[in-house]
Amino acid sequence: MTEPPTEPIGPQLWMSPDGFFSLAGRGLVLTGLLQGRGVLTVGDDLVCEGDHWPVTGIEMVGSGPLKYAEPGGQIGVLLRSCSTPDLLRGKTVQFLPKPGRIKAPERGFARKLTRRQG
Repeated sequence: MTEPPTEPIGPQLWMSPDGFFSLAGRGLVLTGLLQGRGVLTVGDDLVCEGDHWPVTGIEMVGSGPLKYAEPGGQIGVLLRSCSTPDLLRGKTVQFLPKPGRIKAPERGFARKLTRRQG
């Protein structure tokens, strides 16, 4: 696997949970379709109605553990210190990047177009 893209996710990445599974000693697994733009990495925060929970693991059916997930995948997200009543099926949850993951570009590149190019 290559490194995940450094595109910001902010409120652009969300999921509507399909199901929940509680793992004793590990936390809660939230399953659903990841939607939006950007990437979800381990360490990002899940936000629902002002509460934050850290993402400690990401898995996809048939792929095993992942370092990051992109929109369009049916994934399972492992959350630490979260209980089922906190999240309900059908609620939309958002993912926020961990601090310091998103960096502004150091410099940009520009090219002057000719009249023919537009």
